[in-house]
This record gives sequence, structure tokens and C-alpha cells, in this order.
Amino acid sequence: MRHLLCAGFILGLLPIAMGDSGAWAQGDDGAEPGVCTFTAVVTGKYPEDRYVRAEPESDAPLLAQLEGAYRIGNDRFYPEVEITGSENGWFRISEAKTNIYIVETPIRVLFEGEGWIHGSGLDLSVEGSRLMSAPSWDSPVAFDFGAANAVDQESGVFSLNRLVACQGHWVDIEGTYLGQPAQGWTNDTCASQVTTCP
Repeated sequence: MRHLLCAGFILGLLPIAMGDSGAWAQGDDGAEPGVCTFTAVVTGKYPEDRYVRAEPESDAPLLAQLEGAYRIGNDRFYPEVEITGSENGWFRISEAKTNIYIVETPIRVLFEGEGWIHGSGLDLSVEGSRLMSAPSWDSPVAFDFGAANAVDQESGVFSLNRLVACQGHWVDIEGTYLGQPAQGWTNDTCASQVTTCP
């Protein structure tokens, strides 16, 4: 379970919904299933979590191994990837780069082209209060962080386990919140490692 440096996992900054739903309708942005656009951070602690493969399979040819965390003082920064699609828990990327926010350092491109990273190595912060059961705000709520918090009478932190799938600007995630499993879709994510997004 991982957390980014930003405060996006704190209650009041999250939305999301159910994944692996059998029949996907087009999301409210009109995108096709498995085609998406968003940024994520590669924080997997094992080397294989940072592998970029030629196909969405664990035995596909290895195209690159992304670097691990960069340490600047007491802070850690991770490579960021531009995600363009998903298939069977894998995410297609078009680019991987460094972005060290707190010092003036040129952004380095670590990978360009088409490659695949497994969702267990990816991270992002979720800004909102609910996860949806499909990639649309009109779908049923899959998990309500506010309701879970009210029951426990305390503020909680969402721990992301993995990204599951994507569609348009929506991403299906799973993790835990106050000891409860939470899975669902959100289109309100942030890959900034130092602050929340607008």
C-alpha cells in the first residue's frame, strides 16, 4: 500500500468506482473502454513494478526498467507516466519522465513510445468523496468515503493498492479506507507529488 507526498488521499479530496464490471458503457466523456488520458506516478517498490513491457503480459519483451525514487533532502520523487489505455490490469504508456518539483532540474525523458506497466506499480492521488460503480457520475456510488468516515468518527487515509482499468479521464482503482476495501471509478485524480491539483 502506498501514499504519495501530496495530500490527495485525505478524506474530502477523493472520488472513485467499481472495476472489472462486465459490460462497460461509454463514460460521460464519450471515450471508448480501455482508451484513456491521465498521468500517474510509478512508485512500485519491486523492480518488476517498474518494468515497461511490449505487450500487456508479464512475459512480454522488456522495453525498459524505469528508475526508482529520487531523493532530494528528505523528499522522494518518482517517475511519472502518461497513460493512454488499459487492458487486463495493464496500462499503456506513451512517455515516462522525471519531474522533480522542488529544485530547478530539467525534466528527463526515461521512455518514449508505446509500452505497458502493470497497475500494481502505479499510483496517484484521488480528490473527491466517492467512488462510482462505472465511469460516470450518473452511475451508482460504489464507495462513499464520507459515510465510512462518519461511522468511524475519525479522518482516514485511502491506501491505493492498484489501478485496475481506465476510460477517457476515468480510472478504476482499488485500495482500503479505514480497514474497508474500496474500489471504483473516478475522473478526479492528481499525479502531482507535492500538492493537490486544481
